[in-house]
Amino acid sequence: MKTSGSALRKVRSRLDDGALRARARCLLARSGWWVAFRDESGTNPDRVWTEEEPMAAVLGLDELVALLERFGMKVAVDLEDAAADGHGPEMVTARLSHALVGAVEAHATRAEEAARQAGAEVADIAEVALMAFAGAHCSCESDEWALIEWRATRLAMVLSGLDFSGPFAREGQVGSGDVLVRTIRMVAAALSGMASAKHAAVNPAREAGIARDAGRALSRAMDALEQAAGDAPLHRNVGELMQMTD
Repeated sequence: MKTSGSALRKVRSRLDDGALRARARCLLARSGWWVAFRDESGTNPDRVWTEEEPMAAVLGLDELVALLERFGMKVAVDLEDAAADGHGPEMVTARLSHALVGAVEAHATRAEEAARQAGAEVADIAEVALMAFAGAHCSCESDEWALIEWRATRLAMVLSGLDFSGPFAREGQVGSGDVLVRTIRMVAAALSGMASAKHAAVNPAREAGIARDAGRALSRAMDALEQAAGDAPLHRNVGELMQMTD
């Protein structure tokens, strides 16, 4: 949509007090650096982190627990119990971070509903959704595809991990469900592979072997789409029946 694209360009230009700073971030990212821009209060100065210290760019456990509590989720962290289960503080932090993602997404759905009730239309919500890329400090196409790939891959992961009602029993790491769930899982897997390939294609700083792996993922994505297409006649018939129920 033209309005959404225009809004995203405006967001890009305003990130971190101007396009110059955003451009610097993009150039550093292409050179293999992690970058985080904080506020200008003086208490959180800008800092650039290398890949050698990735946890330096991650919120601490106390901060994550406090944020989750702010969103209504009380969490008690016991690193000794986690260690007994074979999980270090990095995995605990990752779990709490994903819990925070869920809490924020739930808040976003409520905010969207409030906006709709206030008169927002589909085009408005589509434009609002672009703010996620601003929050992630996306300042170039490679950043955008990195976030899209991350989202698509996690979507495919959770769809496989969850159990749904239906005649198909769980098989290993793939959860239970029905034919429609099976099709959804295949399409999600295909989306993940395609996003991976696109991200590799637009990333000039990709490491050796990334393009090859992305090419394989793209081929597997096409296989998944072909399999999903086999279910199309069934779903089309079900869709027509569903339209007759109301």
